[in-house]
Amino acid sequence: MSNSNDITQQSLHELVIDGDITALQKHNQHDLQQYRDKNGSSLLHYAAGCGDIDICKYLLQLNINANLQSTNNQRTPLHWAARNGHLEICKLIVIEHKVPVDTLAKGDVTPLELAIWQCHLSTAIYLVEQLEANPHHPNSWGCTTAHWLGKSPIQDVELVRNTCDLLFVQCKVEYNSPNNHGQTPLHKAAYAGNLTVVQYLVEQFDVVDDIRDNHGNTAADCAERSQNNELAKWIRRHASVEVHQAIDVLGLQREKHSISPPSPQRIREAFLQLAKVHHPDVSSYNSMKQWNIILDAYQLLQSYWDTDIDLFDCQIRILSRNAKLMEHKRICWYDNWHNEYEQQLQSLGENDNINTDLSEFQSRLVRLLSSDSLIESGLCLAQLPKEYEKNYQQRVPNPKDYGYRKLIQLLQKECPCITVTVNADTKQAYLRVASTNKTV
Repeated sequence: MSNSNDITQQSLHELVIDGDITALQKHNQHDLQQYRDKNGSSLLHYAAGCGDIDICKYLLQLNINANLQSTNNQRTPLHWAARNGHLEICKLIVIEHKVPVDTLAKGDVTPLELAIWQCHLSTAIYLVEQLEANPHHPNSWGCTTAHWLGKSPIQDVELVRNTCDLLFVQCKVEYNSPNNHGQTPLHKAAYAGNLTVVQYLVEQFDVVDDIRDNHGNTAADCAERSQNNELAKWIRRHASVEVHQAIDVLGLQREKHSISPPSPQRIREAFLQLAKVHHPDVSSYNSMKQWNIILDAYQLLQSYWDTDIDLFDCQIRILSRNAKLMEHKRICWYDNWHNEYEQQLQSLGENDNINTDLSEFQSRLVRLLSSDSLIESGLCLAQLPKEYEKNYQQRVPNPKDYGYRKLIQLLQKECPCITVTVNADTKQAYLRVASTNKTV
């Protein structure tokens, strides 16, 4: 008896797939209403997914729940109709049977997200413009329709670009926003090997591959991880943060919607203009660091035009990896400097020299805090070491060398020209010039 029932159940959804409504109508209506496959899908799920509107209308007349969720992924017939681009069935379910257009499946996935994923453009347009589906909705992973489009498997370039226009131009969906895992639509498109979306984002919005996900991966890294090596090279060549920074250092600008840096002639002209000001032969030693930055930027952009693509890719890869490593090693210089500074103090051995050092430190700190950007807001104590070194190419004194455990104690006791106030809510300390008498 059980085997016979299995055969009957099997034949029901096969009749729907075959579109045989005549044979379907010969079956007991109760069996049609109660049918569920192993994933909890009803016959209406099958009919909606197959795009058979006549069978959908017949099943709906039997009062089969139009918003029934399957047990495996909680998708409804509307999800399957949208996923497969069956617009008339979407209209039937939403308009006539009042199913919410943004009804949620497992992971808070909407029908529109599935339609965008498969680039069913006419269905997506109708869902958005006529049924007011929300293209900005983030699912449980923080992914919007932009992320779904990024991982689309559709190869039709024109169709994908038109879908990009719908989302990013017409609907104004955020094109570079990370999801809960730190992945932007560029990350998703890179991992999926979706060159069309990658090129669209870079060409139309000048998106830069400067965001790392929660595992430290750039979009180029994601492309490489999924063995889309040529796409990874394309991203490094046309969207790397290193190239964009080099363009900014030389004071250049890309032409609108151009994926390439300015011409070698313009690069050379910009470099020569900066050399007149920053070259060591015509400027002070203090500008050597800036000159090296300019020289590195010039050489990188020249390499873009002059070297083999694979060689240039290696340069960008090395620069990117080094930048990531430096983030982890940023604090290491403190220990070495402390040791050197302690040796200097031992060799001096006189309080006068120590007081002179602190006097100079206080003087420089006053000048730093007197800048327009800091005089009102103050400087967070945690940012002091970084800002001080950036402005004076020297590190802040080690409090232990002066008998204090913490930098805040050294400032409060030895720097009367500086006030230290603590924000009652955040518990963060801020520095200001004493004469301003500002409080947090």
